[in-house]
Amino acid sequence: MTEGKLIPDVLLKATYTLDDLVDRITRGGGCGLTAETLRHAARLLMDEAEDCLLEGAAVSLPLGRLTPSVTGTWQDDGRHDPAVRAQNGATVRFVMSASLRRALADPQLEVAGRGARHRLMVYTVHDTATGTDNECLTPGRPVIVTGEMLLMNGSLDARGLYLHDAMTGEVMAISARRI
Repeated sequence: MTEGKLIPDVLLKATYTLDDLVDRITRGGGCGLTAETLRHAARLLMDEAEDCLLEGAAVSLPLGRLTPSVTGTWQDDGRHDPAVRAQNGATVRFVMSASLRRALADPQLEVAGRGARHRLMVYTVHDTATGTDNECLTPGRPVIVTGEMLLMNGSLDARGLYLHDAMTGEVMAISARRI
């Protein structure tokens, strides 16, 4: 019954760890806390949330509510028997917050490979010195970037096109006069 219809699928752009999120927040120094301090605080927060869940308490966070739950049949008699315990389990259920539900209420669907009109897309990076596309950049020489929604001005760290040093991963600064 799906012939001729598009089947939605989620293509993950990335998977972020807690450390990755801390790095994103502290990049550029706009946070006011060092990455080490924020990482320590975030780990304490996650450890405390885990302890609360293990104690049987729900944890409400800005993203949603985590609630401990059990599966199987739990009885007083035999609950310490390994065979009975193997039939039971504990899980954590997640319910999205109202703000996250609203943000996801109107999904922006796109056909994979056709690009999106609402987010940055880089198609090619052409090195004028070597004539190559999407391979390397020659320091000090012009490049031609083609794509959609390319923001090349402004001062927000979370926006724009950034070049990273292949060896160090460090963001390379591009001065306004070179754009």
